[in-house]
Amino acid sequence: MKTFVIGSTLVGHEHSDYMKQSLVLRDAMTRIGRALIRAGHDLVVCSPFADSADFEAVRGASEVLPGRPGPNIQSYTPNLEAARAQLDELLLTLPRDRVNIFYQPISADEQGKPQLTYTWLLSQLPALEQSKVVLALGGKLDGPASLILPIAESRRRDILPLSFLGGAALKCFERRQYELMDRFGDKVASLQDPTRVEEAVGLIGELATSPTFKPPPAATIRVFLSYPTARPLEADIIEMLLRRRDCEVYRDEENFGAGNSITAEIRNHLHQATVFVAVWCKEYACSPWCFDELELAISRHKEGKLELWILCVDETRIVPPAARELNAFHTHTRAELETVLLKLLRKIEEGAT
Repeated sequence: MKTFVIGSTLVGHEHSDYMKQSLVLRDAMTRIGRALIRAGHDLVVCSPFADSADFEAVRGASEVLPGRPGPNIQSYTPNLEAARAQLDELLLTLPRDRVNIFYQPISADEQGKPQLTYTWLLSQLPALEQSKVVLALGGKLDGPASLILPIAESRRRDILPLSFLGGAALKCFERRQYELMDRFGDKVASLQDPTRVEEAVGLIGELATSPTFKPPPAATIRVFLSYPTARPLEADIIEMLLRRRDCEVYRDEENFGAGNSITAEIRNHLHQATVFVAVWCKEYACSPWCFDELELAISRHKEGKLELWILCVDETRIVPPAARELNAFHTHTRAELETVLLKLLRKIEEGAT
């Protein structure tokens, strides 16, 4: 499968962090280059310069390419003198018959001076068109990677953004992490760990059998979010995660008063909900109105009309006897919240297909 490698260090040679970033980039991308060729994937690159992911991937590929028939390297390189000279030097380490070079036009201003960001973009666009997968690491936030990755997303390319160096690849990972978790489950952690880059390359082979997530067309998940108003942070995180997954979310942001009955609006929303989420904590355990919501939700859950998820955000023991019989999930961190919610949503979505 043709894999387009893109990325770079986040800072230039003069910066104090350059050497550290360069070492991370070099180690990860040489291993990735080797792994891609060993797995039989063609490597597609643009930059022949040493601070790029492309260069280091080619260096890794050069170690195994001569003894591995089949995969090739394709280079879509700007027709710049410095780029041509650097590419010629790089080619000395490669079997020439296994490399295809396609020089690309230069974008210049009115004085004929190359506009480097657009020049690199003119090379990366045809490289993207010829590739099935994009693998990104680092990339300056004001550089071409920050432009090409959103373009790749809009064209529905498969993207494996390695997040551990930061930069444009991290931003891409943050935009796509829920889709990636849908497709790869716990294996998505390999995209965040520099010691597991070979596993990340292994995900390429799964792309053909893990189609992009599509929510079930007839099922809208309607969530009633029950939480104490003294703990809005967890509710904010849960609401954001659910809305990103196209769930409808209702949350009552005002107390209706201890000893008062549930308002008609709350009762109506709770009866419309397909999922009830309780943010269990010490404040919830001390809230009579939260208990009223939970009691009604338990009743509807027993009738088979409602999914009920109890998310324990601290160590407070669950008090209501009927609630103790239900599954509760310990979600003390944001990462735990994301993981648990994704698994619970996936279970509903799989049941709807």
